[in-house]
Amino acid sequence: MVSDPWSSLFGSNQHVSVSGAYLGEPEEHLRELSKKRGYGLEKSMNHITWDENWSLIWTTAQGKINSLYFLNDPLLQKAALREKSLIPQNAQDSQDK
Repeated sequence: MVSDPWSSLFGSNQHVSVSGAYLGEPEEHLRELSKKRGYGLEKSMNHITWDENWSLIWTTAQGKINSLYFLNDPLLQKAALREKSLIPQNAQDSQDK
């Protein structure tokens, strides 16, 4: 996670960027630059693909990027499957209903 909690008070931190979009810039700028570079398939709101294994999620305040989160999708899927396998079968049955 990368964030700039002080940007709303002191302006944007121009040292952290993703795909040429900096914290504090409009989120649409990140979307445009990502698509221009050949990635950025939208998975859900504020969630785009980065490559075959990674995706990017961001948060905004007043339409400007204030946090960036990179997710390793295969690793998260493995962790979710492992967690599910640790749940006793009778508990899984009640969760699936």
